[in-house]
Amino acid sequence: MAPVEITDDYYDILGVSYTATIEVITSSYRRLALDRHPDKNRNNPGATAAFQLLSSAYQTIKDPEKRRAYDIQWASIKRTQAAQKEAKRRQDEFAEAERKKAAEENARNQKEKDARQERLQHLERLKSKYDGDIFELSRIVRKLVADLKRLQDQDDEELRKERERKSWWAYVTSPFYTPPKETEEEKQTREVERLQRLASKRIKEQDLAEKETKLKRWKDALEDANNKIAAEKAKEEEEARSRAAKIQEQLRREREARRRAEQQAAEEEMRKRWEDIQARMRQEQAARAAREAREAREAQEAWEAQQRAWKAAEERRKAEENRRAEERRQAEEKQKAKQKQRAETARKAQRGRNDWFEPEVPSYSFSRASAPKKTSSACRHEMFWPKLNGSHTCQNCHGIQRRFAFQCPGCSMIACAGCRQTLRGERRRRDR
Repeated sequence: MAPVEITDDYYDILGVSYTATIEVITSSYRRLALDRHPDKNRNNPGATAAFQLLSSAYQTIKDPEKRRAYDIQWASIKRTQAAQKEAKRRQDEFAEAERKKAAEENARNQKEKDARQERLQHLERLKSKYDGDIFELSRIVRKLVADLKRLQDQDDEELRKERERKSWWAYVTSPFYTPPKETEEEKQTREVERLQRLASKRIKEQDLAEKETKLKRWKDALEDANNKIAAEKAKEEEEARSRAAKIQEQLRREREARRRAEQQAAEEEMRKRWEDIQARMRQEQAARAAREAREAREAQEAWEAQQRAWKAAEERRKAEENRRAEERRQAEEKQKAKQKQRAETARKAQRGRNDWFEPEVPSYSFSRASAPKKTSSACRHEMFWPKLNGSHTCQNCHGIQRRFAFQCPGCSMIACAGCRQTLRGERRRRDR
């Protein structure tokens, strides 16, 4: 598992210098621990993390091995923190400049927006006024048109009646039906009414022409106001799109600048890390070379000690082998003496029992444990074999008898029950 990379300046956290002694470090740690303890900073949510970082720094610096390993990384940590502070300062300056620029741009946009809103409100008021005036003037125009139509209808009716009076039908029917003659006063009254209608018609036509001209002018003004309102809204939308495009372009430039800054910072960090890695590799190579020399020296000493131990062990082994060989030789001599003594005893016993002796014949064992073998004694084993309790090994089939066995009284041979019957000849007699 790779070690955790340290990015904090423990000397700065402890408030001591790079060359401070362990006493100074301990004193500073105790003082800061009392000030930064979470129980004394209950209202600070980051007090626990700060206290844990202080404890970690103290645990690292007070240990000589950990401090030595940390000091190797300390220069890199200082450079990294300095680069981070410089990058943060540049980012803050750039952010402040962008903030001021954005504030000025927002103020200018707000001013233009307020002016546009004022123009739109003025145009809306004009539009409302023109709408009201056009509606009222249209009503008046419609009334004038209706009046003119009524006057024209009266003139047409008067003209129709005049044509009826002067038509051929009236002439043909005059002998039969004589219409009442119109008096002079009626004629004058009709003429006065016609002239009044004519004058009223001329006045109304003139008024209608004026009203229609005014109505057309107001409609043109209304259309112009509508066009201006549409132009203002289109301009506002265009400016909104332009602002959005500018914002997108600004964001793109900011992302590009941030990416370049991050790339440069990453390259700088990689360069510094590579330098630290090279320095660490040189230190590790030196330490490895010293360790390898020490290990080689220790290995040589261990090999020499092992060689001495092997020589001593070989000498002990040879001495042990000589001792065991001597013991085996002595045991073999004792065994031969015992066998010789048993053979002498058997010969003496056989000489005392001449009635049971006969020339040596081969004896075979038909036990399940082994093949038949020739006995080494001239005893015919036909005497009664006493029973021996306990665990014994059959000298004929070499089978182990764990409960009991039988022993020949003539040659002291120990055998199992099956070998005993075979040696005594009971099976041969039974087979015959």
